[in-house]
Amino acid sequence: MSIRGYQLSGLIDMNLLKAGKNFENLPESYVIFICEKDVLKENRQIYHISRVIEESGNSFPDKTHIIYLNTGKTSQDELGKLIEDFYEEDPRKMHSPILSQRVKELKETNYIEEGEGNTMSSYLERLKRQWKKEAVAKGLAESEARMAKLMGILAEEGRIADIKKASESEAYRKSLLQEFQLI
Repeated sequence: MSIRGYQLSGLIDMNLLKAGKNFENLPESYVIFICEKDVLKENRQIYHISRVIEESGNSFPDKTHIIYLNTGKTSQDELGKLIEDFYEEDPRKMHSPILSQRVKELKETNYIEEGEGNTMSSYLERLKRQWKKEAVAKGLAESEARMAKLMGILAEEGRIADIKKASESEAYRKSLLQEFQLI
């Protein structure tokens, strides 16, 4: 993530607090990151992040809440049902009556058009496409690095015929990558 939770929270606080006012005047605030995968990698569906005074171990009472929601993990509890609703396009199939009603209202007022122009689902689809592009780009970069390393090893060992054969056969490239433990 390009902006950390507390940095974002600080930006919110800055806009809420009037000049000369005490920090105690800040309202309780929530920053919620809805993530398609487990960015904190602890195999949890939800993470509540709190500030702690390291020297004492006491909570810092700033009324700021940061939550990471991993929509890639499912469950049958209330949170799991809400996550299912994020992916459901038909408001009649949603678990949350509030979310269902709002999506229905938006669709009825043509704020959300059906099909490709569906604002809510197309936003999620754009996110998914972006994440997929990033994953593909990362995979390509890793693949290119492995291939460059393989070509360097083969060149050092004088295996020019193997370089030529690898350029023509995907199966042969894969066997060379396995031979040199590059995959």
